[in-house]
Amino acid sequence: MRMQLTGTSLLALNIQRMLMRTARMCLRLLLCSSQWLSAQNLIPNGGFETVGACPVQMPENGVVATQPWYVIGDPRFVTPDLFHRACPLSSQRAAASQFWGTQFLPYAGDGFMGLGSAVLVNGVFVSEGAGTPLEAPLQAGKAYYVEMQIRSKGLDHVDNPATQDCRTAPQKFIGIYLSDDSIRQTREIRNQIITNTFASGRLAAADSSQPISSVMMTDWHRYSNCFIAAGGESHLGITGPLGRFRSAAASCTVAAQQIGFFHQSYYDIDEVRLLEMPLEMTADAVICEAEPTPVHLRRLVPMPMFDQALFRWADGSTDSVRVLRQEGVYPVEVIMPCTVIPLYVTAVSTDCATRIYVPTGFSPNGDGINDEFGPVVRAYWDLSWYQFSIYDRWGNRVFAAQDPSARWNGDNAAAGVYIWSVEYQVQNGRNSGRNVKSGTVTLLR
Repeated sequence: MRMQLTGTSLLALNIQRMLMRTARMCLRLLLCSSQWLSAQNLIPNGGFETVGACPVQMPENGVVATQPWYVIGDPRFVTPDLFHRACPLSSQRAAASQFWGTQFLPYAGDGFMGLGSAVLVNGVFVSEGAGTPLEAPLQAGKAYYVEMQIRSKGLDHVDNPATQDCRTAPQKFIGIYLSDDSIRQTREIRNQIITNTFASGRLAAADSSQPISSVMMTDWHRYSNCFIAAGGESHLGITGPLGRFRSAAASCTVAAQQIGFFHQSYYDIDEVRLLEMPLEMTADAVICEAEPTPVHLRRLVPMPMFDQALFRWADGSTDSVRVLRQEGVYPVEVIMPCTVIPLYVTAVSTDCATRIYVPTGFSPNGDGINDEFGPVVRAYWDLSWYQFSIYDRWGNRVFAAQDPSARWNGDNAAAGVYIWSVEYQVQNGRNSGRNVKSGTVTLLR
């Protein structure tokens, strides 16, 4: 049977073909991005979502309920906290600490971890920490990306106002550690001074959140970095600073018999991720035919790990936005703190002209065929302004919309000829002016 296509059907078919062509041009970018956007997170239960039985004293030491996470240190002294909607806090527990409370929500999902550290006036430096085995050992020489969401709940909580100006060391921060074995912490007592140190074997990599440690934050902040693996790392740990208390001022003395805090800090941790970085990347950039087109590299690789990356083109340019005039493959170096990743940008040319098709008639009789009227917009660039209006023969506006998908159903309108107008402006980075199209449509009853 031979099928005859109407003008509207032909337009729909052309739009479908255009969308399929655009989808094919974007396919390489989607494949490239999804290849490692969906890469395995090597941190099991990195969002602290899966919990076993809720500990009686939760949130204290609650991290043990999020296996395979474990406590770094002696649970009698360091008790990493866990907050989870499946284990709600009682009002009494919520009021037990300035760092707890039902008003503190996870970054995502249902759970998050809390870590505290404190400098005591008797010389003890206490830091809570938690560790987890990785899904797979790291490979030597490969680059890895680590990130977590972090929220500070107070950097200075001083018991004695006389010590509020004491600058202490170790400074306050969150450390990220990697080891080829489970990460352990020990406490050593010498001359009534307690020192906290690692008892693990080789610590293959370490990092800290020092850039944000001095900032008071009330909301979540993404902290990230990358590193080259030495090979064989199979555990990751997150903990506050370790070591022995030191004071930067002579007036801040340490006495073993004293009690109380010099300083105290607390951090919430959520969405811990560890990903292997790609060895190279490819992406397609669509440019307009016979028209210089700006290409935004950060839009081509819109992944969080490249937020702070630098880009270097083959000619030495370091611009993240580059105007391309012709098709071809453009090599770019993505410069990270730990490695350089080759990016190959394939510029593909297409027709970027904005076209608007408007039918000449419609029949709102409820038969499901041409019951509504409106323009069909084919635009490669986003529209920064759009206004669709319909007027009767006396110039009264009977319909208006700023949504390109909006349609007029002709309710309460008499049969006859109406005037339509479409105003639009293309958002293509070149500040193009507004365009106006108009015509007539016949409403049939």
